[in-house]
Amino acid sequence: MGNAKDFQSDEHTNGILHPASMQTTSTVGPLTAEQLAYWRQNLSGAPALLELPTDYPRPAIQSKRLARLPFVANASTAAALNTLAHAAGVSLQDVALSAFAILLSRYSGQSDVVLGFASSSFNSSITPAILRCELSDGLRFVEIAKLLHAKRIDAGKHPRIGRELIAEALGFTTSSSHALLTQALLLIDATHADEVSDFDLVLNLTDSDSLQGEFLYAVDLFKPTTIERMTAHFLNLLDSAASNIGAPASSHSILSSDEHQKIIIDWNATDANFPEACAHELFEAKVRERPHGRAVVFGEQSLSYAELNTRANQLAHYLIAHNVGPDVLVGVCVKRSVDMVVALLAILKAGGAYVPLDPAYPADRLAYMIDDAKPALLLTQEVLLGLLGHAECKVFCLDRDQPLLRDRPEHDPTGRAMPSTLAYVIYTSGSTGKPKGVALEHRGLSNLCVAQGDAFEVDEHSQVLQFASISFDAAVSETFVTFAKGACLHLIRQESLRSAYEIMSLIERSRISVVTLPPSLLAVLPKKALPALRTLVLAGEAWSPELARHWGSGRRLLNAYGPTEGTVCATWFEVDAGIEHIVPIGKPLQNVKVYILDPNGQPVPVGVAGELYIAGPNLARAYLRQPELTVERFILNPFSNEYCGRMYRTGDKARYLEDGNIEFLGRIDNQVKLRGYRIELGEIEATLTTHTDVKDAVVMVREDHPGERRLVAYVISNNDLTPELLKSHLKCTLPDYMLPQSFVFLQALPMSPNGKVDRKSLPPPGTLP
Repeated sequence: MGNAKDFQSDEHTNGILHPASMQTTSTVGPLTAEQLAYWRQNLSGAPALLELPTDYPRPAIQSKRLARLPFVANASTAAALNTLAHAAGVSLQDVALSAFAILLSRYSGQSDVVLGFASSSFNSSITPAILRCELSDGLRFVEIAKLLHAKRIDAGKHPRIGRELIAEALGFTTSSSHALLTQALLLIDATHADEVSDFDLVLNLTDSDSLQGEFLYAVDLFKPTTIERMTAHFLNLLDSAASNIGAPASSHSILSSDEHQKIIIDWNATDANFPEACAHELFEAKVRERPHGRAVVFGEQSLSYAELNTRANQLAHYLIAHNVGPDVLVGVCVKRSVDMVVALLAILKAGGAYVPLDPAYPADRLAYMIDDAKPALLLTQEVLLGLLGHAECKVFCLDRDQPLLRDRPEHDPTGRAMPSTLAYVIYTSGSTGKPKGVALEHRGLSNLCVAQGDAFEVDEHSQVLQFASISFDAAVSETFVTFAKGACLHLIRQESLRSAYEIMSLIERSRISVVTLPPSLLAVLPKKALPALRTLVLAGEAWSPELARHWGSGRRLLNAYGPTEGTVCATWFEVDAGIEHIVPIGKPLQNVKVYILDPNGQPVPVGVAGELYIAGPNLARAYLRQPELTVERFILNPFSNEYCGRMYRTGDKARYLEDGNIEFLGRIDNQVKLRGYRIELGEIEATLTTHTDVKDAVVMVREDHPGERRLVAYVISNNDLTPELLKSHLKCTLPDYMLPQSFVFLQALPMSPNGKVDRKSLPPPGTLP
């Protein structure tokens, strides 16, 4: 299915009617100054496009072909609304108009809706009044009816003027892809419905007293099944209003009870046996089953499960002797090596939680993370001591201090951790300019090990590539899912990560059977047969069906989705190599619940965009030392019967497809995923503005050429700056993946009428004179 993100408003208006673009009275033509002032007051800043979710991309030229779907409201509903409307001093037409405006708002996600209204009582041909409905929070249904009643009466006091004339007078450029000013229309007893073929959606009430009529819809945009659902939702709104017209509009659900059951309950029927053991205990079970099986390989070095367990146990007993226990944080700043794996297992065995610190990060960023996490102990290697500065905690070098472990016990520590104990804290990009720590517990990690291991078909014969940085949660999945299933983990050398040839060579040489990669990397890897590769998992960013057609033949190809706050993976989808359209992010992993809600917390119907929420045992405990942010993002779950059940607001925009799979639509805020990395644009912007010569900065991801997504920084400065100087400044704090590829220097940032930066008007790099 297509969606509203495929739409592009006219570039000259950026989708908004701007007062600055409105012509003066000297060039208005037939409109008088009074008429122009009226339209300026009513439409200034209104959206130029009603972004309804569509089944097909909007064509460049609208064919104006409409189809019809008749409906009849419940007789008792119509009678009740007639009574309520009369008591409120409005007409039944106003009630229907209100329900239509609310429906359009729910479907588009826009609180500012412009729609047309016309009645046969006005004139023989259809020249609709243009009504703007701003649905502010808490506005009651009856208040919306009164508001639209007043607007309708006010519009009747002004001469009816064609939309083309209004748009021309206001300096609004026409578009062949959609109707001017509004794309939705309500007709009352219209006898000239054939004159509305340029609208996307028309509600034609042929008998307003009984609330019956038809929906007319553009066949270029909508399937019949979509309009059938929309019609049902319109009638549901009327039924709900008849029950309580004085309730807030946001409280009126458009879903039927059957739809609610399907979306909230049936599509979240993921309950499964929950593993009682912690992740390291799942590993220890495999040690007992296959002690001589290969556990980890790094270059020429290889350890069996028994050997790896012995080394991890000795380090764990050392940590215990130095007061590492439940919820005690231990930093790990280690190069890719067997020592890195030993350190992670040892910390969990001691009952502690590890804080991964990638030595490839800038020293300033590492220093901030160490200062913020305040680990009781820091595990590292001698060659990295200079990078860590003056860490205010005990430091243990896994190479230099190895002799201190020789006499430590080799048996498994027991009873150190529970499902509610912290397992690790991973730092992610932060919108405030500083990374934030996400604290995750063993229960989520154990569920991931079992659920993802089953979904990815990992077993004791699997050869799994450990590709991701230790500071990213994909590494959590790669490492602990492998050990929980008794498979072999293959580490890739740091220097090989920059070479597509070396990555592919390792996959081929080591007969890797399971690998997780960002789609942007897979797209540049040389194509080889790779007969041993059975499961290819793509995660971290959206990807196209072309990759599926290129890599999906002869193996399982999976799309995995999940934020760090949800323990790596929340949903997954097995992709058919012949897929032609979008690649969904699928359905919830076992024991995970997923909800798509509107801004008022109401479940959205199939096809309608909303914010994605995640619930279940996989949720993080909190943001480390950030209680306010924790309360903001982790909220009570109204769909759970569990005491203090929570759900996490991802900030991701998504919608349900008809089969229950979920389509990812992007971000609600300024967070992005690029090359598999989670990036808060605000962190880059905040770091840029710490430069003394930078007055302001905006960073965005641009895709000026298909498939070429890049970070671009727009900088305001009074002094001469160069991209090299700014990159050098950013490198002191930010990792390489957060450095903009292009810099554009501007005199001022373009602003929208509401005072925000107009990102759509920012020029592509290289286009300025």
